[in-house]
Amino acid sequence: MFEPEILKLVPPLTAIILAIITRKVYSSLLIGILLGGIIIKKDFLYGTLYVTEIISGVFSSSGNTKVILFTLLIGVLIILMQKSGGTAAFINFLERKLFKDSSADSKKNKILLNLSAAILGSVIFIETNVSLLTCGTTFRPAFDKFKISRDRLAYIADTSSSPICILVPFNAWGAFVLGLIALEGFSNPFEIFLKSIPLNFYPIFALLLMYLLIITNKDFGTMKKSKHTEEHETNEGNKDPNSSKGKLRNFFIPIFALMGSMPIFLILSGHDSLLNIFGKTAAEIIFEGIKNGSGSTAVLHSVIIALLTAFLLHNRDRTIKKKATGRIILKGISDMLPMAFIMLLAFAIGDVSRELGTGTYLSGIVVGKIPEFLFPLIVFLISALISFSTGTSWGTFGIMIPIIFPVAQSLGLDFSLVLAAVLGGGVFGDHASPISDTTIIASMASGTDHISHVRTQLPYALTAALLSAVSFTIAGFLF
Repeated sequence: MFEPEILKLVPPLTAIILAIITRKVYSSLLIGILLGGIIIKKDFLYGTLYVTEIISGVFSSSGNTKVILFTLLIGVLIILMQKSGGTAAFINFLERKLFKDSSADSKKNKILLNLSAAILGSVIFIETNVSLLTCGTTFRPAFDKFKISRDRLAYIADTSSSPICILVPFNAWGAFVLGLIALEGFSNPFEIFLKSIPLNFYPIFALLLMYLLIITNKDFGTMKKSKHTEEHETNEGNKDPNSSKGKLRNFFIPIFALMGSMPIFLILSGHDSLLNIFGKTAAEIIFEGIKNGSGSTAVLHSVIIALLTAFLLHNRDRTIKKKATGRIILKGISDMLPMAFIMLLAFAIGDVSRELGTGTYLSGIVVGKIPEFLFPLIVFLISALISFSTGTSWGTFGIMIPIIFPVAQSLGLDFSLVLAAVLGGGVFGDHASPISDTTIIASMASGTDHISHVRTQLPYALTAALLSAVSFTIAGFLF
């Protein structure tokens, strides 16, 4: 059967369009996966049956499985902090310390609260999932208390995660990119990455815009219409009778255990054995560990440490009866099942796109057919389109860098500028895509409707992208 190349675009674009129009993410992703199976198998019956292989195949990747397990376990950590009264204590702490002036108007309070969420998300630059879930779940009760839209929290959580992560070489993102550059035969991947940071316009503009909107307490586009509603009130069913007696340590110590153990496990996962560490300098241990480390392994181990810490605190304070432990664990897991299922479908639609070669097809349409000075701009736009269509920035980096670097070398272009265009475009497309796992996690961790988050964030993402496009056009003339 003849298969037009354009069919490679059908599954992801169908899922995106349906999700935006119908606001039903589950069915939209499933329809996209179904179409992908039919196109891959070139047969309706076998293609339909192949859907089960596609979805179950997600678990053949240990990284995907670990991320999904991490998501479920973080739900247990959240409910433990609620049951102990730690979350309530954190809100009271914000009221006492952050909002000392009781006469301060609501505008000042909102600015301080939004700024606190942005700073927390920004400093957790080790891994996006940790940043998203920590920022969203930590500040959700406080945003509800002060009647601030959860769409705004989702935007802050999303914008303070991947844009920061891609600007830092010492994390899983940086390690992945450095590895891709090294595979192209470059002996100085770290130098190329460092030089690309000030040229990586999209994450820089996205972060600047976020902090500008926070400080001025302004909104535009669809976010301006997003309001706090009663349905966003904190779920009273998750509170414990002891919550009024909760201690701040029941909130902060598990969070610090999660954040603090993450870089340690990331470094350790990059070494086959502790015996390999002896005889090396601290810098060598850290650099090699991050370069070869597994972000998914690190986040899973770190949440286990945080859970053990939380349980030890509960045992010490006797805030939870032993008979209730199993019920609480199941409750925490069940609360995160919707997020885990959407992540499963998002990973599956990404696998479909990779099997069809969607990204390679898109990049091959225009590469080598454009003026030299427009090359960085076109690379940025192609990377954005691939990332938007496939829902993965890492997948975009893996597709684009091997294709674009040889072309850039033949044209005599600056590799750091080209790399910045790939990275910035990948983050923008991921930031705007409704089938991106990070977009999904941001909305669900913040407790807002997923498509509502996409719609309210899109004008901001497009603004930063427009500024980036102008900047890459100018850079194309200068470099």
